[in-house]
Amino acid sequence: MGYIYSIMTVNGQNKYIDSSISSSKTYAEKHLIDNASDKVNKGIDDVFSGKAFKKKKQDNAAATTGASTVEKGKTQIVISNTNYQALSTISDVLKSNVQVTDVEKSFADGVGTLKISHSCTSDQLLDDLVKKAGDKFEVQGIENGKITLKMK
Repeated sequence: MGYIYSIMTVNGQNKYIDSSISSSKTYAEKHLIDNASDKVNKGIDDVFSGKAFKKKKQDNAAATTGASTVEKGKTQIVISNTNYQALSTISDVLKSNVQVTDVEKSFADGVGTLKISHSCTSDQLLDDLVKKAGDKFEVQGIENGKITLKMK
């Protein structure tokens, strides 16, 4: 009788352990599914709000590129001898750069100004602009956070 009782006790403990493992496993799976669902929903929200396509802003520490020291983060481009359509074209080219996060433009008396927020250096920004639209302007100068162009 003692032998049968001990087998029943062991079987009862095994069922209890199996039940505990099963409920723990169910809880863990639910927790993982909830977390994954939250991440998917956040990703969808980011895509529809446009956040997924914007680069994170880097700190505005100065970086040395070639012979000039330029600041990451903000660059002002002043374009002389231009019209509003040409200014808009240059603005659109800059916006197509994935490292550009914002472009503000102003125009008066044949001079256009673009204020660009970006995650690269001013030199890199200008290099990309020259590759894409260099035949439309002449580079007059580049200094810390400022580029001067003249339309052809």
